[in-house]
Amino acid sequence: MMMRGIILLTLSVICLGTACAKTSEKPPKPMQQVRDLDVDSVFLDESCDLFAVQELTMPLAEHNYLLAKCGQKETVIRKATEFFPIVREITSADDALELVRLFTSQAIRPFLQDVYYNEVHKEVEPESEDEIVEPWFALSPEQYEEWKVQAPVVTQEEDGRYKIERFVVSYPRKEEEHGELIPPQLLKIREWVDAEGKYSMELQEVVAEDEGLQNILLFTK
Repeated sequence: MMMRGIILLTLSVICLGTACAKTSEKPPKPMQQVRDLDVDSVFLDESCDLFAVQELTMPLAEHNYLLAKCGQKETVIRKATEFFPIVREITSADDALELVRLFTSQAIRPFLQDVYYNEVHKEVEPESEDEIVEPWFALSPEQYEEWKVQAPVVTQEEDGRYKIERFVVSYPRKEEEHGELIPPQLLKIREWVDAEGKYSMELQEVVAEDEGLQNILLFTK
């Protein structure tokens, strides 16, 4: 009887140990697609290689990011505010404007969770019948004037940071507080970039909310 009790106790300990081992195991990493990003910008650290990583987990748009490899160091970038470690010194207003335009570019924007917008511009007429003018992020001259849109304005603050004021169109997004869907909007925003490339953004004004804005979005966000 005693031997039977010892055997049962031993089996219980083995089973408990096996269960604990299973619960302590880390879940497997999701499959990934990684591709090299060839970004040509004079203010990006030349010693770093930039990669786009897409985890094969739904929803796909919430499981992608940028990976910067600088020698033996790797930096995961999911937001524009995390981009500065691979930025060389920003020395001019042109540098600051180029950096924020890089954040909203087709190559980079889809991988930054805090960049849900793209700069708008005035629609231009093709110079010839063979020329193709893409409609993305382009406002008609009438809308451009009606909504008083302007080209980006860059000024330098007293603390040395560059302030960029831009008109952008936003992608549909969920409201953080209630989770309601916000349709595309024309926004006026203020962005700041310091010498190290550290970035911040502030929404200044919702200029318009119009069904036509949906038609100028390039859906890669």
